[in-house]
Amino acid sequence: MFVNTLEDNIRQRGAMDKLISDGARAELSDRAKDVLRALCIDNWHSEAHYQHQNFAEHCWQHIKKNVEWLVNLRKCPPEVWLLTL
Repeated sequence: MFVNTLEDNIRQRGAMDKLISDGARAELSDRAKDVLRALCIDNWHSEAHYQHQNFAEHCWQHIKKNVEWLVNLRKCPPEVWLLTL
């Protein structure tokens, strides 16, 4: 399933330079490696239990902290958290 999506993405947008992942099994399958190898796409994945290596996780923590600060500053009810985001 992942490989089909990867191939569709490459077909629509072109091949990327590097595939960055969290090390999921589907992304490390032999078929996925064959596609990446055939198109000379580098593969990088973060190590398990090292969230600081995940760029998206770091950005999300920063956004969440700022939203919580704003909600607390304006004394908003918790229900508007998503709207604040």
